[in-house]
Amino acid sequence: MAARFDVIVIGAGQAGVPLAFKFAKRGKRVALCDRADPGGSCLNHGCIPSKALLASAHAAQAARDATKLGVSCAVDVDFPRVMSRLREVRDRKVEGLATSIAESDIEWFAGEASFTESGAIRIDGRTIEADTIVVDTGSQARIPDIDGLATLRESMPERILTDRELFELETLPGRLAVLGGGVIGVEIGQAFARLGSDVTMIEHADRLLSKESAAVSGIVTAALRNDGIDVRLATRIRRVRSEGRAIRLQSEDGGEIVADAVLLATGRTPNTTALAPERAGVTLDDRGTIVIDDRFRTSRDGVFAVGDVAGQPKFTHVAWEDHLRLESVLEGGDRRRDDRALAYAIFCSPEVGRAGRAGDDDGDDDVRVERRGADRIQRMQTDAVEDGFLELVADRSSGTLVGATVVGPTASETVQVLVPLIESKVTWRDLDRAVLIHPTYAENLRSVARAFAG
Repeated sequence: MAARFDVIVIGAGQAGVPLAFKFAKRGKRVALCDRADPGGSCLNHGCIPSKALLASAHAAQAARDATKLGVSCAVDVDFPRVMSRLREVRDRKVEGLATSIAESDIEWFAGEASFTESGAIRIDGRTIEADTIVVDTGSQARIPDIDGLATLRESMPERILTDRELFELETLPGRLAVLGGGVIGVEIGQAFARLGSDVTMIEHADRLLSKESAAVSGIVTAALRNDGIDVRLATRIRRVRSEGRAIRLQSEDGGEIVADAVLLATGRTPNTTALAPERAGVTLDDRGTIVIDDRFRTSRDGVFAVGDVAGQPKFTHVAWEDHLRLESVLEGGDRRRDDRALAYAIFCSPEVGRAGRAGDDDGDDDVRVERRGADRIQRMQTDAVEDGFLELVADRSSGTLVGATVVGPTASETVQVLVPLIESKVTWRDLDRAVLIHPTYAENLRSVARAFAG
């Protein structure tokens, strides 16, 4: 006989966990299910461990770059200690969350959850059911269809790496091949180069960070190459094989790259295979993503999906906001899946921050774009920063700010100043009236705003 709950949350990620806590505090009987430790990708093998890794890598490079400021440093990277600290930070967060769940009224189910035809959930040999089911199972690294890759990954997962194995490394790879020049590939590839690996980055498109503007891509690519990374663009790998301790990657143009380890950063795929939601009449698209409407409802009454698994932008803060949106929906509110300006950052060096719309290099008739480069930003000059920019996008007729891109130190922090301005429909004229602190990176937002006046 199935155990009855008020709410079942499948996936203890950044949307699922706060929803489970809120329902439980309201006296609901809540089941929270996950096949792994709570915290989702962010805590276990995403944001937290990767930023701990980047902190070490960027510190090493900052010491090397101090010669520009008249300071000489000898840099000695203790890779085992870097990874040990990373895991300490990660494990402390995960253990704290697990304790909070254990001390709550939430009932925790550890195991692989799957739907039955009736819409119930099977997990750990038990059947549970509820009128409201929330799916927050996230995504995982996509394994590209390359001859020999799947076989090698099965036999040597410690050398054919995804984000799940990456942070368990004890030894720095002498040669690391990174497949993919998106956000993960760029961040982690640069980190390992700065920690001492000989890194080759392989991207099938004609530029890195292809979802960003050509200006962003160009600056980041130059920075990676300056770090010694061999960036291979418009390159497709057709075969991977091992030869002793070496991994050989053969490209379609006949070239070969030899590495000691390979990082797979070629995109993400939703975690729906084992869950089998289609068995209960929940529709999936051709990528395996759960199809939802603008209020997170799936094709089956009472089943909702949030975060990566529902095709939302793959950021922790989006998943967190999804939990607030769905909470509103379930309470009869008016929140929707894309009712806020999207902001995000790429934590490479230089950092990239985006909020709202980006300036189209070809120009859009309905917007104006103004940009100020590093050569006109005094704080960048005092800090010996050679490249970067601030860019604002405004509606052509009203002057309302609709987007921004920041490239340079503290870009992830600077761009957040603009998020509430975009949400509040502030104009460039309003920003031009603000008195900003000198000398800072953000003060030049006022200068860029003033440029709209011509």
